[in-house]
Amino acid sequence: VLLFSLMIGHSLGFSDNDLNALAAAVCLHDAKRQNDGIDPGHGKRAAALYMEMCCNMQLVFDKRSYLALKYHDLDDCEAIKLIAADMPSDKRAIQIYKIVKDADMLDEIKDDDKDEAVFERLRTESAKSMVKFAKQFFAA
Repeated sequence: VLLFSLMIGHSLGFSDNDLNALAAAVCLHDAKRQNDGIDPGHGKRAAALYMEMCCNMQLVFDKRSYLALKYHDLDDCEAIKLIAADMPSDKRAIQIYKIVKDADMLDEIKDDDKDEAVFERLRTESAKSMVKFAKQFFAA
């Protein structure tokens, strides 16, 4: 998920600072899962861990990455609505959410031959262009 999120962010022209914040957050995106199935609340738990780690390790806290983590386990409509309400003038916040979701979906290709189903659910053109790479990456 880290690799895919950085590749998508880079393709969208993210600055090094934005990529660093995204990387720190996405490393924790599933860190608080309690199971491998549907796990409501794991996003909120991961976001709390991200905030704690930023404080304890003196990392720069990025609210947009925090919100992407917090809501990545929700339906897109609900998550985007919540992010937009929290940061109404920051379109990058929703873009970061989409990157986290797309990177997570690209990671699903490793589970089986889901590439077509994954492609249909991707949110960014950058991620759609990476489906073949993801499939090859996990086949290696």
